[in-house]
Amino acid sequence: MANQEKLNPDVKEINVGVETLHSVKIYPLSISDQKKLTNSVVDIVQKFSEVDFSSISNEEAFNFLRELVFDNIEVLLEYITKEEERPSLDELTNAQLSQIIDIVFEVNFEVFIKNYKNLLQKFQQISNK
Repeated sequence: MANQEKLNPDVKEINVGVETLHSVKIYPLSISDQKKLTNSVVDIVQKFSEVDFSSISNEEAFNFLRELVFDNIEVLLEYITKEEERPSLDELTNAQLSQIIDIVFEVNFEVFIKNYKNLLQKFQQISNK
């Protein structure tokens, strides 16, 4: 049997493009990158919660969202794609970006949150004995 590369099952492929599609691999985050990304997301949510959207103009709200969300898409893509495969914002549709975000959450956070909750329950059971 020939030497086969061990492929990480958490590496996902997605087709991106506006006119023609090409495949991009989405890689799981390392723990270090997950920590950095989580800190960025927490900062974004905190800034988002500080804005009173009822008292600002539509233009101000759009600019705020652009700064928080769209300016951070490229940072996210740096964490999860190889440079030579990384799609530009010109190549991504909203639907494709949504798929990428779903993959990132599912692979990196969903299982972590579930396992963390289970671990906490085990610690509670041990401490209650």
